[in-house]
Amino acid sequence: MSTLKVNALQDTSGVGFYPARVHSRWSMVGTAALTDSEGISSFTDQGTGVCRQTFSNNFANANYTVVGLAGRLSDSGNRFLGLHGYLQNPTTSTTDLAQWSSSGAYNDINYGAAAWFGDI
Repeated sequence: MSTLKVNALQDTSGVGFYPARVHSRWSMVGTAALTDSEGISSFTDQGTGVCRQTFSNNFANANYTVVGLAGRLSDSGNRFLGLHGYLQNPTTSTTDLAQWSSSGAYNDINYGAAAWFGDI
């Protein structure tokens, strides 16, 4: 296997590619835990429907982008995922994510996934 090391990726017209710097997949049902991750050093249950993810390497600033999804495989209803700024605004080292149901109540989910984009 070969390793390719570059500072920036571009297509032939000079448009940059911006791969995810960090990603994670988790469950908060029962014992909250990561089931897969890259670039996450710790995962903490902050209470019903809220988790804190700490990065292995800090971002250059807190203006990164995070995208994700949430689901609960054992019952019906929609689930949503978003930043939880009430406990702590996003920092260069952590993000708090909240999961809630269509009724608006925080809800532990058994399928959460997120990816972060930005400069590290």
